[in-house]
Amino acid sequence: MLTASKRILDCESVPSIYESLHKSFGIDEGSLNEWFDELGAELAHLDEASDEFLLRPIKNLVVPDKPFDTTFWFHLTRTLRSTTFTEGILPLPKVLDSLWEALFELAQHIVSREDWDQFRLSLSGIYEYNSKLEDAIHWGPYGFLILPLAMADYTSSQTFSHYLTSPEIIEDICGHFREDFNFDLLAAFQECTVARIIKFEDHKSKLEHLCAAIRYLYFVYHGKYPDVLNPIFSGEVGYSQIQKEVLFD
Repeated sequence: MLTASKRILDCESVPSIYESLHKSFGIDEGSLNEWFDELGAELAHLDEASDEFLLRPIKNLVVPDKPFDTTFWFHLTRTLRSTTFTEGILPLPKVLDSLWEALFELAQHIVSREDWDQFRLSLSGIYEYNSKLEDAIHWGPYGFLILPLAMADYTSSQTFSHYLTSPEIIEDICGHFREDFNFDLLAAFQECTVARIIKFEDHKSKLEHLCAAIRYLYFVYHGKYPDVLNPIFSGEVGYSQIQKEVLFD
């Protein structure tokens, strides 16, 4: 019988997902894999497995509105190595001034402070820059639920994981700076910064998070590329506890 211990979803790796499901619902890796085998034999195609099928072994143990007490997320970014995240992972408006100052240090041999301030003011009329400041949906910060999926994207298309190369707001600023001053500020930024993966926790969860985690294991177990949408966290998480930084190689 399960104890009243906290149910935690940690999708840092395949083993951590199996461990999360074992500790939260009492189903071990072997039993879950046996169920994956049954599904694989029953269905003509792996992607025919519905969420209902995948959840069947633990269905009666899941609280649909909140299957986990704590969910870990992975924030992908690129910062100065000295950035500590002591205040948590802050939304865009709270870090914007410091980003501009960091970029000015890289550009001050090209422009004066007066020209830099004028350049910043000029971007207020540029849609792709200004929209990120006006609409809170762009403030983030963002996090991915399943880290291996995010890293697989990074080594291929970088459709969702391009934040490791540069935050979008940095790309906007640097792109326009290059147009105006013929200097590759983005390359200078990338040279003096490092890719960072920050693991943080949130105390809300959805059934879709559990479904995505199990579906990911299901495809990995069968040796297929995971046809899984990687859930995304978006919101102000300055209050959240930073668990650790995942080493990025």
